[in-house]
Amino acid sequence: MEELGHMMMMRLDVTLDHSDVDELVSGWEQALNDLPEDDPGRVAKLSSLGADLLIRHARTGALEDLDRSIAFTREALRVIPDDHPYGEGLQHNLNVAVELRSQLVEGDGQARGPAVP
Repeated sequence: MEELGHMMMMRLDVTLDHSDVDELVSGWEQALNDLPEDDPGRVAKLSSLGADLLIRHARTGALEDLDRSIAFTREALRVIPDDHPYGEGLQHNLNVAVELRSQLVEGDGQARGPAVP
């Protein structure tokens, strides 16, 4: 799934076809639903889903995707062992997403719009 995800993201950069990222998000969600809570591969899938939701948010401006990205990244950080090599990257991604949300949300709680047309 990881290699397919990488190839689809490369295609998205060329075609700007949002259905690719939608398909990736659905695939990660299904993969997570099929995994037991204690599966060692769960962290990578949570991380990938959080990253793809962040990318979809950048393309569409959907605040729900940004919020879900933050939630899945937080979940990955919650279940990851302290010494796991993904830990620092996940924390960085979470910080970026939370900062982006704080910059995007105006006083009425609405996002300003997509970052990429």
